[in-house]
Amino acid sequence: MATTAAAKRKPTPPLVPFRTHSPQPNASKDTPLTHVFFHQPTSTWTYLVVCPTTRKAAVIDSVLDFDPVTNTVSTETADG
Repeated sequence: MATTAAAKRKPTPPLVPFRTHSPQPNASKDTPLTHVFFHQPTSTWTYLVVCPTTRKAAVIDSVLDFDPVTNTVSTETADG
């Protein structure tokens, strides 16, 4: 199987690896905050959505920590 040059390239990380998206000024006080983190090893974004009223949160992670060598996933990055 031939490998293309694009497949060999490492992903370019974003200029800002972390961002917080705040609700619009006229939004309800219950409108969630969204924090966005870039995970360089998998070149994906992870989202932390937080309810400012209840202080409950959810992590949205498209691939977790996927290891292509062992074909396994872990929650190491999310666990901190």
